[in-house]
Amino acid sequence: MQRHHEMMPVHAKIMEIQKAQDAEIDKLLADVNAATGEKRVDAIVAVLNKLVEQRKAMQSEMAAHLDK
Repeated sequence: MQRHHEMMPVHAKIMEIQKAQDAEIDKLLADVNAATGEKRVDAIVAVLNKLVEQRKAMQSEMAAHLDK
């Protein structure tokens, strides 16, 4: 039970990070939806790159907290 209470601030931090990441993705998706032609392809690539970046960052963050 103690471990659960220790993880609550970590969970809150992760939720805050995810909200910020969601906002980044929403902005990039708006760019995709507004773009046409080659610019749309570039915007889609930007979304994919951001998703991969966020996933890697989250995995690192989770691993760091699980090792404690």
